[in-house]
Amino acid sequence: MKRILILLLISMAFHHVTKAAILDSLYLIKESVTYNATTFYKGALSDSLQPIQYDNAVLTVQGSSNDSIVIMNMDTIDYELYLNTDNNQTWTITAEDTLTIELPLLDWGTHAILSTTTEGKLLGTACILQVDLQADHIYSWDQWDMNNVLSQEIAAGTEISIPATYRPNVFTINADPLAPMDTSNALIHGYVGDTILISVLNSGNMVHNIHFHGYHCTILGASKQSDRVGWSKDSFPVMIGETMTLRLVPDQPGVYPVHNHNLATLLYNNNYPSGMMTMIKIYE
Repeated sequence: MKRILILLLISMAFHHVTKAAILDSLYLIKESVTYNATTFYKGALSDSLQPIQYDNAVLTVQGSSNDSIVIMNMDTIDYELYLNTDNNQTWTITAEDTLTIELPLLDWGTHAILSTTTEGKLLGTACILQVDLQADHIYSWDQWDMNNVLSQEIAAGTEISIPATYRPNVFTINADPLAPMDTSNALIHGYVGDTILISVLNSGNMVHNIHFHGYHCTILGASKQSDRVGWSKDSFPVMIGETMTLRLVPDQPGVYPVHNHNLATLLYNNNYPSGMMTMIKIYE
């Protein structure tokens, strides 16, 4: 009887450990970034400090598990965080402190951890959660916009909102204003007939409209526009703070651009193509 009790306790302890497994350890950062002689501040929930990764982390999650994430706040201010698909899930992490958050059971699709704190909200601090996604290829696009001077004022605490005269001049996919470059992790690669899933997050400060050349995508999930789920489109908006899950099954080979339909977002330092533009490369 004693042996059975010990085995039962061990089983319960093992079940508790696996139920709340640590998915990853992330760093909450607010850093100055320079591309082509233009400097701006970017917030992120990053998975690396050496070297610093300015793009937000993308985590693979099992919806049936209450996984945990360890977050280390590298900033000197407190941050309020929340789950974009469940506003009742909120967390506070104090300045230069560490917090372990336990995720609730999540539905299939794309979710995000965002911030209501001025610096985090406006500077794009986020983490994309890909829940139970299975496909031949899985990608993520995190769209963010900002004015480089305004970002410095936000980081310094002298500006706390987006002004009515907002004129962004920094547009990024995965924190990269030069997304069309071959080194970008926003590029889509695949073969004709492949199933490709794309998680999309708008962590920016304005609505962004995606336009695909060459293909239509099916919207499998949308956190703010549920009426569009099931639509097969080549153009659609992504609202501020929204996550979407898209399915692309290419029916022809080729190299095609994907970009924001607002052409002003395709510039960086007046260079075109830049900003919110990337490529789909499909092979026979």
